[in-house]
Amino acid sequence: MSFKKRLFKFGYIYIHQRKNNVVYETIIFREAQQESHENVEVFATRLRKLAVNCDFADPEKKIQMQIVAKCCSSQLKKRALEKDRSLSNLLELARTLELSDVRGRDVAALHSKQLNKIHARVRRENIPTNYVYIHHLTTLLFTQHLGFSEMDSISE
Repeated sequence: MSFKKRLFKFGYIYIHQRKNNVVYETIIFREAQQESHENVEVFATRLRKLAVNCDFADPEKKIQMQIVAKCCSSQLKKRALEKDRSLSNLLELARTLELSDVRGRDVAALHSKQLNKIHARVRRENIPTNYVYIHHLTTLLFTQHLGFSEMDSISE
Protein backbone atom coordinates (compact mmCIF):
# COMPACT_ATOMS: atom_id res chain seq x y z
CA MET A 1 0.00 0.00 0.00
CA SER A 2 1.41 3.38 -0.95
CA PHE A 3 2.00 6.22 1.48
CA LYS A 4 -0.80 8.31 -0.07
CA LYS A 5 -3.31 5.47 0.34
CA ARG A 6 -2.27 4.95 3.98
CA LEU A 7 -2.54 8.66 4.67
CA PHE A 8 -5.97 8.77 3.01
CA LYS A 9 -7.12 5.74 5.03
CA PHE A 10 -5.80 7.28 8.26
CA GLY A 11 -7.58 10.58 7.46
CA TYR A 12 -10.85 8.75 6.78
CA ILE A 13 -10.61 6.83 10.07
CA TYR A 14 -9.75 10.02 11.96
CA ILE A 15 -12.70 11.94 10.46
CA HIS A 16 -15.05 9.01 11.09
CA GLN A 17 -13.93 8.77 14.74
CA ARG A 18 -14.23 12.55 15.10
CA LYS A 19 -17.85 12.42 13.93
CA ASN A 20 -18.62 9.71 16.46
CA ASN A 21 -16.96 11.80 19.18
CA VAL A 22 -19.06 14.84 18.25
CA VAL A 23 -22.22 12.78 18.71
CA TYR A 24 -20.94 11.49 22.04
CA GLU A 25 -19.87 14.97 23.19
CA THR A 26 -23.25 16.39 22.18
CA ILE A 27 -25.02 13.72 24.22
CA ILE A 28 -22.82 14.54 27.22
CA PHE A 29 -23.64 18.25 26.73
CA ARG A 30 -27.38 17.59 26.57
CA GLU A 31 -27.27 15.47 29.74
CA ALA A 32 -25.41 18.13 31.76
CA GLN A 33 -27.44 19.73 34.50
CA GLN A 34 -26.70 22.18 37.27
CA GLU A 35 -25.39 20.57 40.43
CA SER A 36 -26.87 21.67 43.73
CA HIS A 37 -23.54 23.09 44.92
CA GLU A 38 -22.76 25.20 41.84
CA ASN A 39 -24.13 28.58 40.85
CA VAL A 40 -25.34 29.31 37.33
CA GLU A 41 -22.07 31.01 36.39
CA VAL A 42 -20.08 27.85 37.20
CA PHE A 43 -22.66 25.76 35.35
CA ALA A 44 -22.32 28.02 32.27
CA THR A 45 -18.52 27.66 32.38
CA ARG A 46 -18.85 23.88 32.51
CA LEU A 47 -21.26 24.00 29.56
CA ARG A 48 -18.83 26.18 27.59
CA LYS A 49 -16.11 23.57 28.09
CA LEU A 50 -18.46 20.79 26.97
CA ALA A 51 -19.69 22.76 23.94
CA VAL A 52 -16.17 23.07 22.49
CA ASN A 53 -16.25 19.48 21.21
CA CYS A 54 -19.84 19.57 19.95
CA ASP A 55 -19.41 21.59 16.72
CA PHE A 56 -22.51 23.71 17.39
CA ALA A 57 -23.26 26.42 14.84
CA ASP A 58 -24.28 28.80 17.67
CA PRO A 59 -22.81 27.53 20.96
CA GLU A 60 -24.02 30.58 22.94
CA LYS A 61 -27.64 29.79 22.06
CA LYS A 62 -27.19 26.10 22.92
CA ILE A 63 -25.63 27.00 26.27
CA GLN A 64 -28.48 29.41 26.98
CA MET A 65 -31.08 26.75 26.17
CA GLN A 66 -29.28 24.17 28.32
CA ILE A 67 -29.16 26.58 31.28
CA VAL A 68 -32.88 27.26 31.02
CA ALA A 69 -33.69 23.57 30.67
CA LYS A 70 -31.36 22.15 33.33
CA CYS A 71 -30.84 24.86 35.98
CA CYS A 72 -32.01 24.29 39.56
CA SER A 73 -33.91 27.57 39.91
CA SER A 74 -37.55 27.41 38.88
CA GLN A 75 -37.67 31.19 39.25
CA LEU A 76 -34.87 31.58 36.68
CA LYS A 77 -36.67 29.21 34.31
CA LYS A 78 -39.89 31.22 34.58
CA ARG A 79 -38.16 34.57 34.08
CA ALA A 80 -36.08 33.25 31.18
CA LEU A 81 -39.19 32.04 29.39
CA GLU A 82 -40.99 35.39 29.75
CA LYS A 83 -38.95 36.93 26.95
CA ASP A 84 -36.04 36.01 24.71
CA ARG A 85 -32.74 36.91 26.37
CA SER A 86 -29.13 36.70 25.31
CA LEU A 87 -26.79 34.45 27.27
CA SER A 88 -25.16 37.44 28.98
CA ASN A 89 -28.59 38.80 30.01
CA LEU A 90 -29.59 35.37 31.27
CA LEU A 91 -26.42 35.10 33.37
CA GLU A 92 -26.99 38.61 34.75
CA LEU A 93 -30.55 37.64 35.71
CA ALA A 94 -29.24 34.45 37.34
CA ARG A 95 -26.69 36.42 39.39
CA THR A 96 -29.41 38.82 40.51
CA LEU A 97 -31.76 36.00 41.54
CA GLU A 98 -28.99 34.09 43.34
CA LEU A 99 -27.94 37.23 45.22
CA SER A 100 -31.53 38.00 46.26
CA ASP A 101 -31.92 34.38 47.40
CA VAL A 102 -28.78 34.63 49.55
CA ARG A 103 -29.91 37.97 50.99
CA GLY A 104 -33.35 36.54 51.69
CA ARG A 105 -31.80 33.68 53.65
CA ASP A 106 -29.63 36.15 55.56
CA VAL A 107 -32.68 38.24 56.48
CA ALA A 108 -34.57 35.11 57.52
CA ALA A 109 -31.65 34.06 59.73
CA LEU A 110 -31.50 37.53 61.29
CA HIS A 111 -35.27 37.50 61.81
CA SER A 112 -35.03 34.08 63.44
CA LYS A 113 -32.20 35.29 65.67
CA GLN A 114 -34.31 38.30 66.76
CA LEU A 115 -37.28 36.05 67.50
CA ASN A 116 -35.10 33.72 69.56
CA LYS A 117 -33.85 36.68 71.62
CA ILE A 118 -37.42 37.86 72.21
CA HIS A 119 -38.65 34.38 73.17
CA ALA A 120 -35.73 33.95 75.57
CA ARG A 121 -36.62 37.27 77.22
CA VAL A 122 -40.30 36.24 77.44
CA ARG A 123 -39.39 33.00 79.18
CA ARG A 124 -36.92 34.73 81.45
CA GLU A 125 -39.22 37.60 82.51
CA ASN A 126 -42.68 35.98 82.15
CA ILE A 127 -43.92 38.69 79.78
CA PRO A 128 -47.50 38.20 78.42
CA THR A 129 -47.59 36.81 74.85
CA ASN A 130 -49.70 39.63 73.35
CA TYR A 131 -47.11 42.16 74.55
CA VAL A 132 -44.38 40.16 72.83
CA TYR A 133 -46.28 40.16 69.53
CA ILE A 134 -46.80 43.95 69.59
CA HIS A 135 -43.19 44.50 70.62
CA HIS A 136 -41.95 42.30 67.80
CA LEU A 137 -44.04 44.16 65.20
CA THR A 138 -42.70 47.48 66.50
CA THR A 139 -39.16 46.14 66.24
CA LEU A 140 -39.73 45.06 62.65
CA LEU A 141 -41.17 48.47 61.77
CA PHE A 142 -38.15 50.27 63.18
CA THR A 143 -35.59 47.98 61.58
CA GLN A 144 -37.17 47.73 58.13
CA HIS A 145 -38.80 51.12 57.54
CA LEU A 146 -36.82 53.55 59.62
CA GLY A 147 -33.39 52.07 58.95
CA PHE A 148 -32.34 51.07 62.47
CA SER A 149 -29.95 48.15 62.32
CA GLU A 150 -30.23 46.91 65.89
CA MET A 151 -33.12 47.27 68.29
CA ASP A 152 -31.26 46.02 71.37
CA SER A 153 -31.20 49.48 72.92
CA ILE A 154 -34.97 49.92 72.43
CA SER A 155 -36.03 46.39 73.33
CA GLU A 156 -34.13 46.18 76.60
